Amino acid sequence: MRRWSACLVILAVATSSASELKINSGQRLLERNGQQSAVPIGEQIDALAFRDTAGQTHRVSSKPATTLVFLSTSCPLAKRYTMRLNRMHDVFAESGISVIGVFSNSEDVRDDVVQHAGNMNFAFPTVKDEHGYLAKRLGATMTPQAIVLDRQGKVRYRGAIDDNRYENRVKQSYLHDALTAIRDGHSIETAETKSLGCSIHLPEAKDSGAITY
Repeated sequence: MRRWSACLVILAVATSSASELKINSGQRLLERNGQQSAVPIGEQIDALAFRDTAGQTHRVSSKPATTLVFLSTSCPLAKRYTMRLNRMHDVFAESGISVIGVFSNSEDVRDDVVQHAGNMNFAFPTVKDEHGYLAKRLGATMTPQAIVLDRQGKVRYRGAIDDNRYENRVKQSYLHDALTAIRDGHSIETAETKSLGCSIHLPEAKDSGAITY
């Protein structure tokens, strides 16, 4: 089975918990309230399609839900979620719900993303977000951060994967619960949460408003 990966973007204020994790120079550990995002819950993103690092095209309109998890090759917090994301991919793929890793950092070049995905044994596809188009269009701010779109392209969930970077201390599995609700045809109880992670560095590029990869 092929293995893959993903990443995100961020601008926010550093928190006191930054000292608990080693962060590469140029990155900061941040906490941000999802309600401050530019793309609100319920907003529709039209005609969103993109190709992963294996060349496969993904169209939001073709699946009950598409989960874009913004990741990084260097953020230690993002790396902690590998096994959890792999399990979610395995569980929800049977229902046609996808988990896709998105790497938007300008320093995460495509070859590094492919190598990182292999090293981490990602079970899900990964996307190198050229020019940060996905991050800009969806208002992604950090890694790890999840954004869920339904078949109509509406933003159904945004925020943290769960409430603790240590898996054995997790009490609220926000992303899993959101995907379960979509799968079962229920409303999402918690549609937006605060995210904790590393800042995304977007490349300086003119935003044409179109994804061309």
